[in-house]
Amino acid sequence: MSRALVVGPRDGLERAVETLYGLQLLHIVDHHAGEEDLEIGKPLPRAGEASEVLVKLRSIASVLQVQEKAKAPMEPVTGDIRGKILSLELNISEEDATRKKVQNLLLDLSHKVDEITPFAQLPLTLADYRGYENLEVLVGKTAREITGLDTVTPEYESFEVPGFLAVFVRKDKAVAMREYLSQRGFTSVAVPDGDGHPREMLAGYLGEKERWEKRLSEIDERLTTLRGRYAGFLASAKAHLEVEVEKAEAPLRFAVTDHTYVVEGWVPKETFARMKVELERLPDVFVSELDVEEHQEHETDPPILLRNPKAIKPFEMLVNLFGTPAYNEIDPTIVLSLAFPMMFGIMVGDAGYGIVWMVYGFWLLRRWKDKPWGFWKNLLVALIYG
Repeated sequence: MSRALVVGPRDGLERAVETLYGLQLLHIVDHHAGEEDLEIGKPLPRAGEASEVLVKLRSIASVLQVQEKAKAPMEPVTGDIRGKILSLELNISEEDATRKKVQNLLLDLSHKVDEITPFAQLPLTLADYRGYENLEVLVGKTAREITGLDTVTPEYESFEVPGFLAVFVRKDKAVAMREYLSQRGFTSVAVPDGDGHPREMLAGYLGEKERWEKRLSEIDERLTTLRGRYAGFLASAKAHLEVEVEKAEAPLRFAVTDHTYVVEGWVPKETFARMKVELERLPDVFVSELDVEEHQEHETDPPILLRNPKAIKPFEMLVNLFGTPAYNEIDPTIVLSLAFPMMFGIMVGDAGYGIVWMVYGFWLLRRWKDKPWGFWKNLLVALIYG
């Protein structure tokens, strides 16, 4: 790796960022405020707008439930992206607000249905549970059938269905009756407001709930249609805006003076010349290669990218489990690619098991052929080698 220094006029900062991003060669070393008496740069003017639009886009994607891993066809990003997203946000926010309102209404109706359902099973109106001078009404849920209420007092009347009980008892015996019931798994519940018959109220709640569920289904269908229509645009616009935000915020990693910008970073030796030629095509830009030895004592190490043949590349996963080797250390991937299968074969030294591992492994690889290479896919290949 070569340590590169890029210096140019501050008014050409945006063009330099575009060129650096297009080359994808320089691993920038972040500048910290105060280092070498230089301040950090400020984001490009478009950073705020791009970030704002990206936040709105992510909100839209969340409402439409656009999956990150969904293979939506990417659409070319053209025209006024900000205008399209703001217009789409306006339409979707109205639908989302309506959906949330309907969901809250359904939640409230579900609570009322659960509350009134046990009362609807008893032959009493809600007015029958209140308004007595000498009686107290104990209403609640039961874990099992409760008998022997007459052992507390013969002066009571009860109405019971499985799991629910209402007891009318004289007030002077209410404390003893409540204690008796509590000892047998009785849990008090409040009597709902109103004076009508619970069965009629329940029917009304269920009818209203059905109407709102139909309304919610219509809203979800419209949002599903919008998701299918705009998923490709949202995916491509998100990728485009993330790049724009990254570019616009790149100067936060640079050092600046009143008139210049300074960028330091690492670049592979074989591509330094190409980067130098491309950057120095910009007006007044100067690119030089720094002495690495002078920076090793007080700077971070060069970035590490392991390079191995395709056949043994999956074993890099095992190396990274222990830690990426330092810049001046030997890459042990080749050694592991030989040692791991050998040790695996010693531990699972049976041809039958080996055949099963291979068949199952190749079957999984076939299933995962469209998945990106990652830890588990690399591990699977290492086990197939074993």
